[in-house]
Amino acid sequence: MAGVAVAAMVAGCGSGAPLATAQRSIQIAVLEYRIDPTSVTTSAGIHTFVVHNYGILAHNLVITHGTAPFAHSQPVYPGSTAYLTIDLPAGRYTLKSDINNQVIAMNVPLFVLPR
Repeated sequence: MAGVAVAAMVAGCGSGAPLATAQRSIQIAVLEYRIDPTSVTTSAGIHTFVVHNYGILAHNLVITHGTAPFAHSQPVYPGSTAYLTIDLPAGRYTLKSDINNQVIAMNVPLFVLPR
């Protein structure tokens, strides 16, 4: 994560489509059958996804572009946090969790706008 500042983003439960801050840190909550926020919009560039597991099972964060996996976090155990830093080009992505073949029913759209 060298050179990437980690700062909180305003992203409460059910907050709609938050826009990432200039620090490019995106807060993600995972729990059984749910990912919050329900939609994310940001601009192209390097981002750190701060993934906290509020559930009782292990989860992860998977970012797909179309049907292909683009990036994924390590497993995030209950009460723990993982960090995933990636360079996102403009495009439409999907956030989900698929650890141990437990695919979260909700696919969260991630919209990455050109700089």
